[in-house]
Amino acid sequence: QKLRKSNVKIELKEGDIENIPYPENVFDCTFTMHVLMHMPDYKDAFKEMYRVTKKGGVVICDFPNGGSPWAKLSLLTSPNEERTRLFTLKELKEFFKPYDHKIIGLFSYARTFYKIPVVNILVRFLERYLPLPLYFKRHFFVVVKK
Repeated sequence: QKLRKSNVKIELKEGDIENIPYPENVFDCTFTMHVLMHMPDYKDAFKEMYRVTKKGGVVICDFPNGGSPWAKLSLLTSPNEERTRLFTLKELKEFFKPYDHKIIGLFSYARTFYKIPVVNILVRFLERYLPLPLYFKRHFFVVVKK
C-alpha cells in the first residue's frame, strides 16, 4: 500500500534462482539472504545472480560459517539437530577467487542467549569494542563487484 502511494514501481516475478527470468546485465544489485545454504549447488545460483547483475553492480550473498567455534559448539551440543549447509572460509575464498569480492563476517560472539538482556548488552559491547577475527564470525557475507 505504501509503495503505491509513493509511485515506486515494483514488479514481482516468481522464478528459479538457477534460471532467473531476465536477460544479462539488468540489475544494479542482486541479493540473497538465507537462500544459498539451502541449494544443492549454490555455485550455479550465484553464477546466475552474477549474470543478471549490471557491470559495476554488486551481488551480495550470505553463508553460515561452519568453521566458527560457535558452529562447532552447536554441532557438539546438538548433534542430531537438522541444519542447513555450513561453509568454510577456505571454501568461499576458493570459489570467489576469480571475482572481485570481499568477505565480511557478522556476529563475533554466540548469540544463543540474546534474549537475556544483560547478555545481549555484553555481546553487543564485545562485538563493537573487541571484534574477533573473521574465522570466529558466525556468518559470512560475500560482496562481489561486477
